[in-house]
Amino acid sequence: RYSTPRVGAGNPLLTLPALVSRQAAAMLWLFFTLMVPVLVAFALGLVVYYSAPHVPLDGRLNSLVSFAMSLSVLVLVPADVWSALSRVDRTGAAEALDHLTLTALWYASYGFCFVCMFTVLPVHAEALNRGERFWTNRLYESIRYNLTFFAVCTLVGVIGIGALLLRGTLTLDGLVGFLTGASNAFGLFLSLFLMGYGLVEIPKLAWRSADYITRERLATHLAGVRANQLEKAHDEMITCALCTRHLKTYMRHGPGADHLLEVSDEAERDLTELGLLAAAARAVPDREAFDDQDYDDEVGMAKLHRRLKASRTQYQRALVRLPRAVYSAIELSDRRTAGASGSFGSRFESTLSRPSGALRDGALYRQLEWVWKCRLAPLVARLAALLLALMSATVVYSQVTIAAGCGKWNLFSQIVHYGHQCDKVVWAPFAQVLVLLPLMYICWATLFGLFKIEVYSTFVLTKHASDGYSMLTCALLMCRLSPVIAYNFLRITCVDDGRCSSYFHDACAAANTEAECDTAGTVEGAPSTLCAWDAASSTCSLPKAVADTFQTVFYTNIGKQIDEAPLVGKNLNEYVPALLLLHVFLLVIGLYDRLCGICSPTQRFRFSHEDDMHEDQYMIQGRHTLREVRNNIAEGRPPLEGLPGTGQVVATFRADAASASGASNASAAPAQQQLDRQPRGRSWEETKTRLAAAAGRASRGEGVGYKHTRRGSVGVQLSRDPADVP
Repeated sequence: RYSTPRVGAGNPLLTLPALVSRQAAAMLWLFFTLMVPVLVAFALGLVVYYSAPHVPLDGRLNSLVSFAMSLSVLVLVPADVWSALSRVDRTGAAEALDHLTLTALWYASYGFCFVCMFTVLPVHAEALNRGERFWTNRLYESIRYNLTFFAVCTLVGVIGIGALLLRGTLTLDGLVGFLTGASNAFGLFLSLFLMGYGLVEIPKLAWRSADYITRERLATHLAGVRANQLEKAHDEMITCALCTRHLKTYMRHGPGADHLLEVSDEAERDLTELGLLAAAARAVPDREAFDDQDYDDEVGMAKLHRRLKASRTQYQRALVRLPRAVYSAIELSDRRTAGASGSFGSRFESTLSRPSGALRDGALYRQLEWVWKCRLAPLVARLAALLLALMSATVVYSQVTIAAGCGKWNLFSQIVHYGHQCDKVVWAPFAQVLVLLPLMYICWATLFGLFKIEVYSTFVLTKHASDGYSMLTCALLMCRLSPVIAYNFLRITCVDDGRCSSYFHDACAAANTEAECDTAGTVEGAPSTLCAWDAASSTCSLPKAVADTFQTVFYTNIGKQIDEAPLVGKNLNEYVPALLLLHVFLLVIGLYDRLCGICSPTQRFRFSHEDDMHEDQYMIQGRHTLREVRNNIAEGRPPLEGLPGTGQVVATFRADAASASGASNASAAPAQQQLDRQPRGRSWEETKTRLAAAAGRASRGEGVGYKHTRRGSVGVQLSRDPADVP
């Protein structure tokens, strides 16, 4: 414990504030040096693990930076809490290196997430999803699409802000704080909704993982769902490819012809890479799948190109999900059978092939594997479920007690402030661990809810099968939620409640002499007292600048603006989190699923999958799929050989109808000849008529102005004036 003499002229302690500030900054930079590489490596792992091979480099880099910046709260929040609790030199904290470092990093992280989620990420995601020929056209259409959406939102916001300004509820000086608070309020409602789902489902899934019978039935049902999705994605992929083949015979000239060649080449390349050439050659196309589409110009080609890219993504995603569901169901069946028929000393026999080796093939390894999979794993799952349920209950309780203040009822506040005394320094690793662990669980629960609820199934990340649009959309939502999670977590930890400033304020006020004033403001390791003695009035007080140093940098620079905003300020952020208890209760009793079942008979919006164990078409299809896979494994063939949609069977468009009509040689004929023999629908006849009319006008030069350019050829400009035509 350092002595605290009066700092004056000639006192060697004049150099201690700078020294202590450098030590605090050095410890902060050490924490960043250890955590930032881990954070970047984790973000890079997400991009490499989930991105599909066709995702462009710019999409990968944008996803990497956005993931890293959105997850930076896992580094900044623990460092900010430790800095607020254990800052030594508080008399010069505004100029301290650790304070300046945290201020710059918070503004960089918060500013990046706020700006990118409204500009770069939505524009880039939509541009990757567009089907126009040139990147400039894709970028233009993406900007136009997003500007239309934001224009509507801005109009509604301007009307609301104008009403508040006219009523006097809001002033121009507080407009920035109100906009920040409104954005935070929207994110708060969304994060609480997703967090509640994750807090309920994570312990439930852990508890259910110990019940092999229930998990096997769910996995069988899921295998049927995945098999059905693969068949539909396979049919859509073949339809798009055959559509491009057919259009090439009619659109050799005219608007969109060059784009059609590129789309057709891309379709053939996709068929080759996915092994679907044979299936496309044997398929009889369904004309109803594209009769109603207009693909006779650049706009139509853009629609077709976008549809082709979407079908490729869905097929790759289904091709990854089906084996995972099938292998999981087979593994669970093996565990259930081995656990029911075996005893200690039995060997675990797996239906699936696995790497061989002297260790894996040994009797001891098989026996230990049986003990773990059939006895210990269910027990560990039950214990983990109880621990996760306790964590979830702690999070819900802490959210509910925000409105009650930061007293002894707030559990997270008690955990973070455990052993903390205002006149002593907190050990940095201990404080950071106490903050990091619950924060990681809250982030996990929120992101789990984001990617698991069925309404967001379009943006689910799938291993090596996620397109750029899904990656950037997920990054956008993470940037939307991460600042809100940081602000909400700082509120439930009560670091900014001012308890230490109140402690020193009372201690300084109780001092009657200058010596007592120096002693009252003593902090362990501090070079000088925190209290200020006023000789004129003979009073001792705590300066406001020093009192503010007991608050986090995030709250000082951003949180105060949110709290001071009207309508969406402090009261809303204190009382709205209490709704999490009601939300969790409704999830536990399954009321949401009942309401969604009434409002959406197709079960598009679902919160639980407990009803998937009943007997339906997917359960039957799942059993059939598992039976085929087991037969293939028993006969030594590839497990998925012969399954519909894997590219090794005849497509299911109209093959049965064609064979029933006596077209015995239809599968051997080229696909284009089969298509020519099919009767056309009305819309397709109209399309042919328009194409013929456009070709006639182009030959006469009437009302057509386009440039027909192909690679390796010369562009020809057709004039609108018939007199200019030679």
